[in-house]
Amino acid sequence: MAEQAVVRCHCGNFNETIQLRNPIPIPGLLCHCNICRHVTGAATFTGITLSSPPVEAFQQKLVKYGTSETICRYFCGICGSHVGYHVPKEDRWGVSSGNIDQLLGPSKDKGLLERYTGHKFVGDTIDGGLTRYLPDIPVYMDGSDKPAVKDLEQELAKVGLASKQVSHQDKLEAACHCGGVQFSLSRPDQR
Repeated sequence: MAEQAVVRCHCGNFNETIQLRNPIPIPGLLCHCNICRHVTGAATFTGITLSSPPVEAFQQKLVKYGTSETICRYFCGICGSHVGYHVPKEDRWGVSSGNIDQLLGPSKDKGLLERYTGHKFVGDTIDGGLTRYLPDIPVYMDGSDKPAVKDLEQELAKVGLASKQVSHQDKLEAACHCGGVQFSLSRPDQR
């Protein structure tokens, strides 16, 4: 029996049962690319590939946003939850792993949804992202299958991103992917 899961957005407008392509725990990469970070507002993103396209459910209940020539994202138009994505070149569909609400089928009681196998696009971060907090997972500076980084600090320094080089300015600039929302955060005072 194939693995199934319930995918749900925050408000419940999108609540669908989907077929997972791989058995649980699903090997997954933590994506640190600028697009994933800007679109989700998180330090990293993980997605789960589906065995069949959920085209009708996605198109009827979600808003499509083409973040690049290679990927389209789908969001709930009510709560803004990033529910899924489509990679047209490969005709690969997936859902945001954070939106999997319930596992069904043979693995529903295993408890472990994903097994992280690598950090990718770490070169897009300003400080190595989550690599320092999950150090036992291989690091790839870009999206290729090049050998994993052996010395992260040295690799970050090569591209000008070592932690000691990160600016500790009084303000942190932030923006969404399309640039429609931009703001800055001030550091807290000493109180």
